[in-house]
Amino acid sequence: MLTRVVVTNMWHWRILKMVEHYADLQEKYNKLVKKHRLILEGISEVKRAAAKARVKGHGKRFSKSLDAELSVLRVEREKERELLKENRSLKSHLMDTAEVVHDAGEFLVRLREAEEAAAAAQVLFKLEFGSYDFHLGF
Repeated sequence: MLTRVVVTNMWHWRILKMVEHYADLQEKYNKLVKKHRLILEGISEVKRAAAKARVKGHGKRFSKSLDAELSVLRVEREKERELLKENRSLKSHLMDTAEVVHDAGEFLVRLREAEEAAAAAQVLFKLEFGSYDFHLGF
């Protein structure tokens, strides 16, 4: 009986580790999505500012500052591409981990049902055969 408890606790430990890993991946994914949204908002702000400058006639001055901002944005966009690649990989890894956690949960349910069935069988066996102590030789 002791080994069954240890095995069950080991499975619980593994599932807890998988859930923690899943939570970490979800947190990284959420951070990447937030960064991506901020960059997209920055790009739209620059576009709005460019449209305003065209209307007011401050083209050359704005053009120089826009060039500087665009070079910074290009560097940030390149970093964003790398993050998106990592994001895709994390997303697929997250889905795989979720499937494993789901399967492990189903396994635990089946294990619990099997333990309950074994306990019920032991009770029925004791009721039917009384206090006889049979060894099956397993």
